[in-house]
Amino acid sequence: MRKFSALLFVVTTALWFSISSAFAEKRIALVVGNSAYTRITPLTNPKNDALLMSKALKESGFEVITAIDVDVRHMGRAIRKFGKALRAGGDNAVGLFYYAGHGIQSKGVNYLVPLNAEIEAEADLDLETISSSDILAQMEDAGNSLNLIILDACRNNPFKGKVRAAGRGLARIKAASGSLVAFAAGPGQVASDGKGINSPYTLALAKQMKIPGQTIERTFKNVRISVEKQTGKQQTPWEESSLKGDFYFTKAPASASAPSGPTNTFLPPIQHTRSNGKFELEYWKSVKDSTSPEVLQSYLIQYPNGQFSALANVLIQQLKDKKKFALASPTGQSNARINNPTGPAVGKLNACDLYAANPSDPAKVGKGVAFKNLNTVVALPACIKALNDFPGEDRYTFLLGRVYDKNRDLAEAYKLYRRAAENGYIQAMSNLGLMFKKGHGVSVNYREAAHWYHKAILGGSATAMHNTAILYDKGLGVKRNPVKAAAYVYQAIRSGYGFSSTQLTSNDQFWSVEFWQEFQKLMRNDSFYNGPTNGIVNAQVRSAVIKVAKHQWNQ
Repeated sequence: MRKFSALLFVVTTALWFSISSAFAEKRIALVVGNSAYTRITPLTNPKNDALLMSKALKESGFEVITAIDVDVRHMGRAIRKFGKALRAGGDNAVGLFYYAGHGIQSKGVNYLVPLNAEIEAEADLDLETISSSDILAQMEDAGNSLNLIILDACRNNPFKGKVRAAGRGLARIKAASGSLVAFAAGPGQVASDGKGINSPYTLALAKQMKIPGQTIERTFKNVRISVEKQTGKQQTPWEESSLKGDFYFTKAPASASAPSGPTNTFLPPIQHTRSNGKFELEYWKSVKDSTSPEVLQSYLIQYPNGQFSALANVLIQQLKDKKKFALASPTGQSNARINNPTGPAVGKLNACDLYAANPSDPAKVGKGVAFKNLNTVVALPACIKALNDFPGEDRYTFLLGRVYDKNRDLAEAYKLYRRAAENGYIQAMSNLGLMFKKGHGVSVNYREAAHWYHKAILGGSATAMHNTAILYDKGLGVKRNPVKAAAYVYQAIRSGYGFSSTQLTSNDQFWSVEFWQEFQKLMRNDSFYNGPTNGIVNAQVRSAVIKVAKHQWNQ
C-alpha cells in the first residue's frame, strides 16, 4: 500500500507538472497592417487583415502588439517594444511577427514599407523602410526557442522606375534554427489583396489557426491549398522552416496529442510502441477500469509510447467528454436534448420515441426500434406531431430525420440530421457522418464523415467509434492506422455496442490482418485471449470477442 501511495504521489506530481507546463510558454506577437498610404498606391485590406490576425492570435493565447497605419518611426518603436517583450518572455517564449502592406525586395533583401515612405532611389530604402533583417535581429537577440514571421506583403511594386534592382515578389529568407518564415506568395509571385475585405492568405490562415491540435506545418499546407483554390493557382504561399519541435496555434485537449490532419480535429494520432516490461502490464491492469481520466493519464505519463496508449487515449477522451456533455439526468435517464437538458420533452416517452427511437442513441427515451424494423406509416405522423408540439426539440428533429431516411427522402433526412447535429445532438452527428460515408443524399466525403464521427465520439457514441474505426482501418479520409481502428472497436464493444462484436464474429474478413493483430493484442492483454497475435481469425478468436462483449465493464 505504501509503495502504491508513493507511486501515486509521483504520478500525480508528474501529471500536475505536465498539465501546468503545457501552456507555460509565453506567446508574444507584433501585428502590423499598413493600408492608408499617401505617397504610393493605398491598399484596401492590410488594415482589415491585421485586425483579423490580431483577433486570431489573441484567441490562440498570444499577447499582441497591434500597429495599424504606422510611419517609419512608430513602426520602429513597435518593433523595439516587441523585442523587449520577447526578451522578457524567457527562453521558452514564442515570438510571432505578422505584416500586411506594401513590401519590396532589392538585391535579395526584403523591405516593409511604412506609411510615409519617400523612395526616390534605391539608396533610400535603408532610410525610409524597415528591412526584414531588422525584425530578425530583434527576434534573434531575444534568444527564445521559437520564432515565426508571416509576411502578407508584396501586393505590387509601388516604386517602379525608382528602385532598379527591385525584383518581382519578395526574396527568400533563410529561416534560422527554431524558426519559420511564411510568405503569402511564392518567390517571384505577387500576393493578391483579395476581392473581399481580407486577403485570401490571411483569411485562410486565421481560419486554420483555430483548428485544435493541428501542427503549424499542417496549418500552412492547408492555407496553401485554400489560397491556390481561391486564386486559380496564381498565388502559392511559401514557407522556409527550420523548426525542431511541434507547435500548435490552438492546442489539442489536455488528454490528447495533436492530430495528424485537419479532419482529426477532435482525436489525436495515438502512438503505439512495444514495451515488454511486466510492470507496464500490471500498471495498465491497475488503471484500465478506472472512471477517472487522471488515473488513466498517469499510465500515459509513465508509458507515453506504451502498448496500451491507443486504448488509453480513447478511454480518457470518452470519460472527459461524458462529463462535458452531461448526458445522464439526475434520475439516471438520458437527456433527450443536449443543449436544453431542462426542455419540456426530456425523459418523456412520446409516440415518436416509441416508433422511431434509435436503440444506439445515448439520449433515447424508450427501447428504440432497429432501422430495418422502422414502420414509417405510423412513425411519420407521430414524429411530425411531436416536432409540432415541441418546436426546435433536437430529439424529435433527429427522429423525424430518421423516419425520412427510412422513407428514402434523403434530402429531408440530411437537412434534419444536420440541424440536430449542429445543435449538439450526438446521434444526429453519427448519422450525418454515415450519410457522407455512404453517399446517401450527398456526395461521398470521407473527411466530412470523419469530422462528424469525431464530434459524436466526444459525446460517447459507440456507433461513431465503430464507424470511425472503419475509416482508420481502410484509410478513408484519414491516414490509415489499424492501431486506432482496433482501439475504437474495442472501446465500442466495451460501451455495449453489440453490432461491433456481431460483425467481428460473423464477418471477420471485413477487417484487415493488421487490425486483427492489434485487436488480438488488446484481448490478450485483458486476459480474454491467449493465442498468437498473427491476425488469423479462428474459433478461439471469435470466442474471445464474445467474452469481451459479455464482460461487465466498469464504464
